[in-house]
Amino acid sequence: MDSLNLVIWSLVLVALGAVGMLWLVREKVQRILFQREIAEAMPYVLKYEFFNASEWAFLQELERQIDLDRYSVFPKVRIEDYIVTTATGVDQKYKRNRIKSSHVDFLIWDKHASKLVLAIEVDGSSHRSERVHQRDDFKNRLFETVGLKLVRVKTGTNFAAEIEQLLQTLPN
Repeated sequence: MDSLNLVIWSLVLVALGAVGMLWLVREKVQRILFQREIAEAMPYVLKYEFFNASEWAFLQELERQIDLDRYSVFPKVRIEDYIVTTATGVDQKYKRNRIKSSHVDFLIWDKHASKLVLAIEVDGSSHRSERVHQRDDFKNRLFETVGLKLVRVKTGTNFAAEIEQLLQTLPN
């Protein structure tokens, strides 16, 4: 009897050990599957560069020259965050789609007047294509329509001189 009890207890301990091992393996497999599921469900990474070289150089010069006590500089703001369509019905969706994924490179906010006073685009070589040219034309008309001045600065120009000139157009 004693040897039978010993065999039974040994089998019980082996079974419990096997169940414990299966539980640990199951937990590890579930963790791996969960991490893979997250990676598949969220296929995104942080971009290394927020600005291209021209935008970065322009921003540095702009912040050097502008009165930061009076004005704030907002980079890469979606147009839909400050311009909305007045269209209704089916036309509203189409008009909204024209602006919802588009942005300007820089917005200037007048802290004293509590309003936007200038939008700036830094136009590089990509602005020579017909498609981008059409998009730029739309943007130009859009800003003219809403009454916000849009200034285009070409890459390769003297940013310091361009900025000095455009800052003279801001309210005093």
